Amino acid sequence: MLKVIGTHCYLGGFLLGLQQAGLLVLESEEVWKPGLRGAQSLGLPSKEVSQMPDSLPKADIVVGNPPCSRFSHLSLSFFDKKSHEDPETFPEILDLVKVAGASRAQVIWWETGPLSWTLGRKLLTNFHNQLYDVWDNVTTLLVRLDLRYIGIPQRRPRVHIIHTSMTRKPPSVPETVWPSDYKVGDWLKSETEGYDFGHPVFSKEAVNPVAWAEKRDLEMKFRSVVPKIISQKDWYTGSVLSRRLMVWQEENRWFDLLEHAALMTYPLDKILNILSVRPRPLEAQVLISKSVAPAASKWVAEKILLPWLSGQSGSGPVQPITRQQNFWELDLTIPNKVARALRTGQTLLPA
Repeated sequence: MLKVIGTHCYLGGFLLGLQQAGLLVLESEEVWKPGLRGAQSLGLPSKEVSQMPDSLPKADIVVGNPPCSRFSHLSLSFFDKKSHEDPETFPEILDLVKVAGASRAQVIWWETGPLSWTLGRKLLTNFHNQLYDVWDNVTTLLVRLDLRYIGIPQRRPRVHIIHTSMTRKPPSVPETVWPSDYKVGDWLKSETEGYDFGHPVFSKEAVNPVAWAEKRDLEMKFRSVVPKIISQKDWYTGSVLSRRLMVWQEENRWFDLLEHAALMTYPLDKILNILSVRPRPLEAQVLISKSVAPAASKWVAEKILLPWLSGQSGSGPVQPITRQQNFWELDLTIPNKVARALRTGQTLLPA
């Protein structure tokens, strides 16, 4: 059984997905207390550290999802060119190297924001080259993955970066299964069946959330966090982002915390435990939004990493491509022709 150590995993969705894929999570080194306590409330072996330890149990894989702010539209203006190119300005990814060295791991896998696919290429190349100081051989794979690709009706493009000490080509992967048979209302109903809603993520303007969201839509500068009015007949929602509010159009109500958790594929029988750490549902939603969807890490582990480590060629027709030696990429996104719907009875159509 492959052994995993995490760092900067926050609520721990990354780790939950790897557990579901059959990997053994030994521990996770965490510095952000809200995320640490949330992960512990879900039963994950996270522990608080002030800095990365020099010695750790032997592991095969180190994982993490350091802050994605430098590669997000919302925070783009806060970072200069050097921050987008120099790994030395990104201490959290340097922590991944420290943990890999302390645990003698041969794989480093981290997830970050979608703009790293383009804006972060110089940083990723520089980090790839730095890893030759750690391993004799380095192969890097960039995976741009949207949750819709694996059948989850949430528009959430992210980038998974996997570095290994191997030299073999990454495997091919299956084609997308999106769109599923369900519209988003039906999908969420099936995922939350048997659970009682009682934790609306937002309580203000409860009488008419749709009208409130429409007004905020016109006022807010950053499109990334504009409230989303979702029709139950839509094919997918917007991304679950920190403090993003979603409203059901037909029912004129806020999304419940359980609906946000279902869209992020967290186990609903455990997720309400985080209310012991963050009693306000909106703050609990922030913890959920800042993590990796367990379904994403499980899928990447099962379809990419585990076949790659075992020398398999893959399980589908979608092939990785390379633009430079030992640096590969897989684009597993869904093209979007409908970036922003008017929400006046229209539906979001699949691309």
